[in-house]
Amino acid sequence: MRTQPGRLAGECLLAYAAVRIFCELFREPDDGVSLILGLSRGTFYSLFLVLVGGLLVLRGIRRRTPA
Repeated sequence: MRTQPGRLAGECLLAYAAVRIFCELFREPDDGVSLILGLSRGTFYSLFLVLVGGLLVLRGIRRRTPA
């Protein structure tokens, strides 16, 4: 149902970011790549996915359309 537009996309972004951050724990970092704030580059970029996904979920919950 389309009662909360954007929520599904936000949940997918959150799930993808969580899996990617988990996988980055076991991945060997690339040579010559400096860490950003002590995080690998992939983990750092995944934080932006968490932010955007969270905003989409919140927006979907707030903009709930009547059923």
